[in-house]
Amino acid sequence: MFFLSRDGFRIYYRLLNRKSPKTPVVFVHGWMSNWTCFKPEIMYFSRRNYPVLYLDLRGHGRSDKPEKFESYSLEIMQEDINAILKKEKIRKINIVGHSMGGMVSLLFCVRNQGKVKSLVIIDS
Repeated sequence: MFFLSRDGFRIYYRLLNRKSPKTPVVFVHGWMSNWTCFKPEIMYFSRRNYPVLYLDLRGHGRSDKPEKFESYSLEIMQEDINAILKKEKIRKINIVGHSMGGMVSLLFCVRNQGKVKSLVIIDS
C-alpha cells in the first residue's frame, strides 16, 4: 500500500491487524535500510494481535526517492508518518525507531506528544 505525501512522493507502508483494539506498534527503520530490518519484531507483535504499522521512509525500499536533498529532513519524515496515521485514523501509538528512525521517532514524539503511548529508540 502507498500513501502520497504532501509533496507528492509515494511512501510504502503496511498495516496489519487493523481491527485489533490494542494500541498499534509503529516500526521506523534507519538510514540505508527498510522495513525488513524489523521483520522478526513485526511477526512477534502481529502474532499477538497487535496492529502493526511499518513503512519504508522516503528514499528507502519501495518508497519514492526524491532528488532534492531537502526532501530528506527528519521533520518531513515524521510528517509522513503522521499523515499515514491520520489516513488510517490511528490516534495513539507505540513507536519503535532504529538508528536514524530513532531520531525520526523522537521528533515525532516531540511534535505529537498526545499520540504516543510509548517510545523505544535503538542505536540512535
